[in-house]
Amino acid sequence: MKFSRTAGISIKSGFCYIWVLNQSRMTLNHLSFFIIAAIVIFWLLFVLKITLLRYFKLRRAADESEKGRPVTGTIISVAKTGKGRFQSVRMTVEFPNLSQTLIKEEFRFVDSRPEEHRYEEGNRITILIDDMAKGGPVAKISGGKTVVGKGFLLLSAILLSAAFYGSWYLYKITQVQVGNDWSRVDELFMEDGPMPLMGFIFIGVLVFQWLVFRGISKLGSSKKTGNDRELKYYGEKTMATIQRYEDTNITINDNPKVRFYYSFTDRNGRIHNSEDSVVIGKLQIGLIPTMTEKEVFYLPQSPENSKFTENLAPQSFVGCLNGVLILQALIFSTILIVMYLSDAM
Repeated sequence: MKFSRTAGISIKSGFCYIWVLNQSRMTLNHLSFFIIAAIVIFWLLFVLKITLLRYFKLRRAADESEKGRPVTGTIISVAKTGKGRFQSVRMTVEFPNLSQTLIKEEFRFVDSRPEEHRYEEGNRITILIDDMAKGGPVAKISGGKTVVGKGFLLLSAILLSAAFYGSWYLYKITQVQVGNDWSRVDELFMEDGPMPLMGFIFIGVLVFQWLVFRGISKLGSSKKTGNDRELKYYGEKTMATIQRYEDTNITINDNPKVRFYYSFTDRNGRIHNSEDSVVIGKLQIGLIPTMTEKEVFYLPQSPENSKFTENLAPQSFVGCLNGVLILQALIFSTILIVMYLSDAM
């Protein structure tokens, strides 16, 4: 039997198509396996971070509890919750920074001696400013102690046990299914299964939300001035004159973000021009034309680093956003793990 040249090319093309199709399926199945492996590794590292690494961090904080430059501060507001031997305290203290400029900082802790009434509005307390801390200067209350509680140790033990047992269980299931031949991991998944697509969708959603949350955490100011802690603890504050303002075309909950251009005079009498952005509430929009001055912080050694004082305040919702992201990652991971077990078993 003779084959024409055209028929020979068609047969070769068919074999090439089948080979490419098989290779693509094998690649997708391997990709599914790598996604599951990445999920396991991620949660192992995450659990280690919030347990063992957190434990050593707390121990180091306990050893360095009295490290720092002492300054005297005044309690300007305090809120207490709980009764009995221990009370949760949330208070704001005003004290001089390392440039002798008054700043405010919020502290949250558990008071083990509430009967002494040490933390009442108007009381003066000693604050320690640790200018050698990682990430910039931090303030802490003198006499405070960081204690690693039994509840934290118990929860850490449970999380570590669950993480390692779950990882070992998935490993044994996979080992049994491939018969110790790890080159057969592509056989663990159904051909043309939804695992790769769903994995990419979940990862894409998490990455997108992480970028959104990261942007939200920086909405107060779009200006990059280096470390905000250094600006707050080494900087001086002064009143800046608003030169002009403009809309950034960005709104947060229908509240516009406005960019202000301002000038200020440093302690040496030199004038500096800069700009910063803030989110203005709906009720304050009409007052923007009357805003002729705003308080700013600047570094005496480099006055070009300046920022509105309100933009140096910590944003408490950042931790909530991270918690939402971790919860969603846990849900997505659980769905993918269940899909994997249904295919492998």
